[in-house]
Amino acid sequence: QEEWQSAIGLFFRDGLESQAKCIYLADDHDPDFIRSALQKAGVDTASAEDSGQLSIRNACEVISREKTFDPERMISLLYSETQNILSEGYSALRISGEMTWVLKGIKGAERFLEYESLSNRDYCEQLPVIALCQYNRSKFDPAIIKEVILTHPKVIFQNKLYHNAFFIPTSQYLDPNRSRMEVDQIIRSLEQLKHREDNLRQNVNLLQTIIDGTSDCIYIKDNKGRYLLHNRSFANTLGKSTADIIGHDDRSLYPPREAKWIMYE
Repeated sequence: QEEWQSAIGLFFRDGLESQAKCIYLADDHDPDFIRSALQKAGVDTASAEDSGQLSIRNACEVISREKTFDPERMISLLYSETQNILSEGYSALRISGEMTWVLKGIKGAERFLEYESLSNRDYCEQLPVIALCQYNRSKFDPAIIKEVILTHPKVIFQNKLYHNAFFIPTSQYLDPNRSRMEVDQIIRSLEQLKHREDNLRQNVNLLQTIIDGTSDCIYIKDNKGRYLLHNRSFANTLGKSTADIIGHDDRSLYPPREAKWIMYE
């Protein structure tokens, strides 16, 4: 809940400050609850709604206006409405929707993944639009969440925005031979991982060579006090091997000596 509140708060606060039209399509949450969450993020919801810059609507009512959900028709409608919004002087459109509406039995909703993929190419890439799609993992099948990840070029994970390495462009996602393309993408990802690991290994070896060339004792610890790296001088000074040092802390390297008590009468 905290991550959700932080994400939508920053999303809409930044949108309002940049003079964008902001639309929230609610389904999971009551509109008043959403207003409260935005207010906690510093959004003056009353003024924004009064001016028309912020609009909080019911997702099912908006989606089901056409009675049957059709991806192409929905994108065409969004495209037209966005052009109208821009003609009113807004810099862009920021829209976020709680995607649980697809679970409400709306006819044609089973095509929502096709819509998610098409909207990237035919809508968001064509106009100044930023769309934030909210998926509640506790309410969606994991297989659907996997597909959702594949259709979004960016993801918010633990309150940070990332380029999505698993994103599949529209032309590939809707291609009948998508499985073959996914395998090719996985192979490319593995090749990139191998390349990064090879570079990391080379950098570590270079660093080790440099620090081993000094007579000073050098070591690196993690935030729990465990040794991550050391040079030859440090090991020689301790009289211990690398296996004895790496991953250990000072308590294991220097065990406390047994106390001896002497009784005097």
